[in-house]
Amino acid sequence: MLRTITLSTVWLLAAICRAEQKTTTDCSKLPKSIAPQSCCRFPEPFQNPILDECYNLHSDIGQCFVECLFNRSGICRQGKCSYQRAIDYLEREIALQQSAFKDIYKRAFKKCIAKANDVLGNIVKRFSRHGCHPLPEIIRFCVRNEMFTSCPKSYWNDKVAGCSKKRDFIRNCIKDN
Repeated sequence: MLRTITLSTVWLLAAICRAEQKTTTDCSKLPKSIAPQSCCRFPEPFQNPILDECYNLHSDIGQCFVECLFNRSGICRQGKCSYQRAIDYLEREIALQQSAFKDIYKRAFKKCIAKANDVLGNIVKRFSRHGCHPLPEIIRFCVRNEMFTSCPKSYWNDKVAGCSKKRDFIRNCIKDN
């Protein structure tokens, strides 16, 4: 009887260890690049006319384009971004009013603006390109990762290969995600 219990316990522990090995993410292998919105159908927080205005000014959709979005929305002013201004913008944005993502966006902006403001200084200046401030781009990247990893199940697209691997990589391998 004791032998049966011992063998059962060993078998159960081995099964648990095997299950944990299968779910462990290999952080040394960067997953293939996938557009976050092809995996999770979250709404873009910046809508027209802001998108059109910024695209007309900066058609390359790079750092200056993102800075324009954040400045025109009022989230950032003169290189400083504010969580309260982000919340005010999100409250005004009609596309997010009835969205399951509104609270996720609020949490993401709170976390990401705080993180980005912490790295302000020499590091941020080093990443500045074309005379544009990099802070909005850092925040946008962080917010998109947060939206990706916090996606409600009903909005997640399991049909796109690699989505789950990328989500697991972001959750498990990117520090302070």
